[in-house]
Amino acid sequence: MNMASVRASLIPVVAILFLAPAAVTQTVAVGACLPHLKTYSTISQAVVSVSAGSTILICPGTYPEQVTISQPLTLRGVQAGNAANPTVTVPPGGLTKSVIAPANGAAMFFQILVQGTESGLVNISNLAVNGNSSANGNLDGWIEGIYYQNSSGTVTNVATYRQKGNGNGFGIFLEGTTAPAKTVSVANSTVHDFDAEGIRTNGRVVPPSMTVNITSNSVISSTSFSGTPVYGGIDVQGSTGSILYNRVITHPAPAGVSAGVGIAFPANSTVTGNTVENFTVGIWSLGTSNTIKSNQVSLAGSAIVISASNNLVENNLLFPNLKDGAGISFNCTGTGNTVIHNLVNDALWGIVDIHGTNTVTPNSFSNVKNVISGPC
Repeated sequence: MNMASVRASLIPVVAILFLAPAAVTQTVAVGACLPHLKTYSTISQAVVSVSAGSTILICPGTYPEQVTISQPLTLRGVQAGNAANPTVTVPPGGLTKSVIAPANGAAMFFQILVQGTESGLVNISNLAVNGNSSANGNLDGWIEGIYYQNSSGTVTNVATYRQKGNGNGFGIFLEGTTAPAKTVSVANSTVHDFDAEGIRTNGRVVPPSMTVNITSNSVISSTSFSGTPVYGGIDVQGSTGSILYNRVITHPAPAGVSAGVGIAFPANSTVTGNTVENFTVGIWSLGTSNTIKSNQVSLAGSAIVISASNNLVENNLLFPNLKDGAGISFNCTGTGNTVIHNLVNDALWGIVDIHGTNTVTPNSFSNVKNVISGPC
């Protein structure tokens, strides 16, 4: 064999030697319920030890830690024996770690933080996050059970609760401000006992920086139906997407005190099949080109408020049930909207604060003292 042939035969071997080894995804456990897997004692230890795309299975038990996730992975609670309750709790010294929110500069004291994974997915499921701590009242910032910051993924079958203590507690907070646009879905989860908002998003509508899909969740401000009124249930700011089939409830506020907004959203969103109770404003469309259909709102000062244009409001059941409650309000700003086939029952006003040109027939009114008000 001549030297040229030898060199040619070595080229594939040399090329293979210089190839970077591909990262191997893993499935590991936290806790002692899955002894056949590599096991870690804390969620944080597992998160920093695995490669991107790995799966971390969390055994039933209590995990007093603040968890930071900065690479794509799956975090999933599992059942072991008769228990299925892996729960992240506040460490004994309180929430000491925080990051700055890019949208408003607030200090965000998180329990689980998903940060900067960009288009890589972080999926969290079957996990509880308990924010109860006497130290929360000393925090100069916002409190989040689960906080996605410039990351995409899913939150499914989780429970966040007791994120409160300083008036700025949020169960789930989703924030996207960088390109490419982020997408986060929250489904089949419970969010309760917060003192600001249950599910909140921050983003940018133009150009779009975040899409959220919030589906089939239970959002209840207080399971004792008492306490200081909250700001809202589901508050979508600067994001587009869908809010579907959620149950959003707060307790009645004293006379003259706002009970917040049940569901609020900007533009280009679909809001369908939700049940909203006891908020001062049940559903508030703040922007344009939204579809609000087949929702049921009761015990509201204003069941649906439309503040902009080109919204479709159809087939909603509205039961304000208040002495001075209204079914639909245009807030003296909404114009060019189509409001049809809705039922308003048991209200002082059917439709109020007419502004500009809106289509407001046909609708049905029962037990309504004043069907339609004059223009603003």
